[in-house]
Amino acid sequence: MTLQEIKGIAGKCVHYAMCRIDFLGTGVCASGTQSGYVSYYPQGRMEIAAALADEVIPVTEKLIDIVESCTLCGKCDKQCYFVRELRPIKVMRALKEHIASHLEQGLAVVQPQTDDVLERLQAVTGAEWSSNDPAILVAYSVDRFPLAERCMPRYVTMPASTVEVQEIIKIARAADLPYTARGNGASSFAVALGDGIIIDLTRMKQLEVDPKTWTATIGPGVTAFDLQREANRHGMRAGVVEPAACVCANLISTNMHSLFSHAYGMGADHCSDAQFVDPEGELYTMNDPRQSNPFYFNKEGAGPNGICTQARIRLYPMTEDESAILVPFPTLQEAAAMAREVGFRRLGFAAGILGADYVSAFMAPTNETAEQLKQLFREKMGIEYALLVLGDKYDLAAVKDMAEVTIDEKLIRTMMLSMPQLHGEQGLAMLADLPSGGTLYKTLFDAEMMPLIEAALSPSPDNIMPAVDEDMREFYRDLYRRPEMTDLVWLNMYRILSSRTGRGRPFFGMVMYMPFDEPDLIVELCEQLGAVADKHGLRNDFGYLIPIDFGKRAALEYDFYHDHTNPEEREHARAAADEAAETIDRYMKKMNGRSAAVVPFQGLCRKENLLYPEPAQ
Repeated sequence: MTLQEIKGIAGKCVHYAMCRIDFLGTGVCASGTQSGYVSYYPQGRMEIAAALADEVIPVTEKLIDIVESCTLCGKCDKQCYFVRELRPIKVMRALKEHIASHLEQGLAVVQPQTDDVLERLQAVTGAEWSSNDPAILVAYSVDRFPLAERCMPRYVTMPASTVEVQEIIKIARAADLPYTARGNGASSFAVALGDGIIIDLTRMKQLEVDPKTWTATIGPGVTAFDLQREANRHGMRAGVVEPAACVCANLISTNMHSLFSHAYGMGADHCSDAQFVDPEGELYTMNDPRQSNPFYFNKEGAGPNGICTQARIRLYPMTEDESAILVPFPTLQEAAAMAREVGFRRLGFAAGILGADYVSAFMAPTNETAEQLKQLFREKMGIEYALLVLGDKYDLAAVKDMAEVTIDEKLIRTMMLSMPQLHGEQGLAMLADLPSGGTLYKTLFDAEMMPLIEAALSPSPDNIMPAVDEDMREFYRDLYRRPEMTDLVWLNMYRILSSRTGRGRPFFGMVMYMPFDEPDLIVELCEQLGAVADKHGLRNDFGYLIPIDFGKRAALEYDFYHDHTNPEEREHARAAADEAAETIDRYMKKMNGRSAAVVPFQGLCRKENLLYPEPAQ
């Protein structure tokens, strides 16, 4: 296949960086872990292929090394197919063929010229860890946020210590160059892009857990997956978000809100101290009395006030009786009423309302089965929303007492291991024997129905195999034989299935913080946002609603989806984003809430400063 032929695959990479963590137990790309730069990982090679096809970059010696370092081991195929249903191995083969042909024809191989800034950077980091090669730069130049265009940096540098970060900042100041710090770079708002020096902090992987103080001291290269795995070894968990996201970057930028925010809080609640390098290249800590108030929230928005090079993160205890429960609802009003009650009573260590779109994407192995499952939930069962609660046996017993009907973890496991039978002939036959009606789920999920469901669906990892590509079937069967793959507590701690959201096309989520005492206004806001997306021809859906701060406030996400490879659809997404922002501003004034548009770089603020704006005049 030529580069033009595989450009459709390469261009669909959304840079979630899941190929940089071992979330399936397959191992990670050897050349990426050895070389460090994004370009040596599968996501980087995907961007290189797309850039070569569009003639954005030339063939360089470094590009040849990147391509030849790929062993075609196939790990990326398993990882990317699981998350996005993409087959990057086709791209890797096409790259190899393209470079082989380029060299056979004796075509030019460009060698970028060095300069004073690059030499000074390399003197700090070592020659291999600072580059101005286009094959390195291009992997740091894009973001799938629809309002962002490609932004090619002049240099990429990868420091290994705080001292090196200090020296790099001093070099940037002397050369009058802007700099941008980044972790794994998966950003929803293009904050990881820059046209000067990109400071890639992923080599700084300090990770030390102190079981006595229930804390972990981490460097900025530590991902949520790394931290969660190490915390679990000590019988604890961290309140983190997306698995491939670097924790320090999330912490200082966007507050790390998630279903765990219901019990663990957000922002500064997670952090006991942090160390920064300021714009002058000097060190300070969050608890340094000589520095400005790090807990302050600027309602107009703020810029970065330094680069976080170390943080001490709070960890939380785990018990042996933890499990999960889903409470289905036909309307958001009903779901919100129970979510508020769960928040008031502080039941569970994680809680939130999920839409049918999110639940089906979470459970189903492919995009096609997810769409079919969503249709089954909505049209056959009458389920539009589900309240997910993670907790111990006492929490879940209380939730069962409060709810008319619940789906426990055993039934969830049965459903996950019954794809695609659940929405196929077996599932429909089972539903045909039940009384019809808009709330069929109330009959189906009655405790007495469990034996019938088990018998009708025969849950097994073998059931999943027909839904996936033939060459992936044995892998999927072995994967789903592992108990954690259907364990909702484990899956939500590590969030590997959350990355499937937007599997068909990427999304940009609009996040809002608001009082939880007017659920009708929340419903109305979601309807208005849906109308905006429909007007511009964009697929859209409810994301989540999380009770926070004892249920007094809530975090809402509503999602717009777009094809970032289609210029016309990107324009529609831009127009929709602008109109949605106006809609959100109008409702935030009415509800005395805040849009998350001003949150970036204020993640360490006290949540009270974020959640409790002054009453509207």
